[in-house]
Amino acid sequence: MKFLEYMSFYSSYLEELYASKPLLSSTPFQNQMNVLEADAFSGGHLFAPAMKQHGYDNTFAVVNCKQAQNAWARENKIPTELATRNQIICNQIDTIRPDVLHIADPVALDPRLLNECSWKPKLVMAWRAAPIPDDADWSNVDLMISTLGVCREKAMKLGARSVQKFSPAFPEFVAKKIANEIKQWDVVFAGQVGTLHRKRQQLIQHLIGMPEFQSKNRSLRLYLANWTSVTFDDAKSFIKPAVWGMEMFRTLKKGRIVVNNHIDMADNMASNMRIFETLGVGSFLLTEESDELAELFEPGVEVETYSCLSEMEDKIRYYLNHPEKREAIAKRGQVRCFRDHGLVARSQELDLLIKNYLS
Repeated sequence: MKFLEYMSFYSSYLEELYASKPLLSSTPFQNQMNVLEADAFSGGHLFAPAMKQHGYDNTFAVVNCKQAQNAWARENKIPTELATRNQIICNQIDTIRPDVLHIADPVALDPRLLNECSWKPKLVMAWRAAPIPDDADWSNVDLMISTLGVCREKAMKLGARSVQKFSPAFPEFVAKKIANEIKQWDVVFAGQVGTLHRKRQQLIQHLIGMPEFQSKNRSLRLYLANWTSVTFDDAKSFIKPAVWGMEMFRTLKKGRIVVNNHIDMADNMASNMRIFETLGVGSFLLTEESDELAELFEPGVEVETYSCLSEMEDKIRYYLNHPEKREAIAKRGQVRCFRDHGLVARSQELDLLIKNYLS
């Protein structure tokens, strides 16, 4: 079977990557995809390469990567100066003729676009674990997968034919590439901070105010994206530019403790990528207490949790002062992550999901 996956990457990440590799845009489409895959941005959602081991003829593309999409158009004799982004996507679908089409961001790629394509896949899947526009039309989606119940419920209201709970994964090759990175900072947080992250703003402000960080007796690094609309007191010395791809994984690896906090809409569900990314690289994770976390990792054994900010503060101090216990938990978390939540294991789940749907 042919498996085609469409991704959507942050524009700021793509701009930085192509600026750092000025010749990349002139290379063939597949080479550009290989570079993006190797850098592992959103690697826990990129299933196409892993589906090859299950017998699929796999392809993936990034809908907002103009350089790569134009390269595909040139290679397929489509005049790029005349073709719109959506026309290139339709041409890809009609040319590749996938049996399974997986839209990893149905907001960036509106499934209504499929009405303009000649080829009709046997199965159209989509993933979403973030806000969904009220005017979305997902009647072309056969199967909507998400960690978040609120997203699955809304998907059905928007026309999706069926929904399934499904988690992202950790790309195992990342851990091997950064295995030699050493610990440099006591506490690390990396992620977005905006209007959808009120709890996260409170967490960051609390971290900044901890006496050991204020006095510089302990080190705190905050790698924040989209935070300029937020005001943090005394934050300047702690906030660093956002990190993406392999640099983000290296940053998590360098932290003795990585603190995690979910988007507000998660509603007490353990779902975000930082859980898998942190444990996958072998770092100690301190994340919010959640009803669902125990389904993924065992609290106190493979991951540590906090129920309030004061408890988070107490546990940061405890585990910085007890490195043996901290690293033992981190090691057990990595073993579990590889076993149950790596791309190898999760792609098997996805293969079974596809076959069950098509049977």
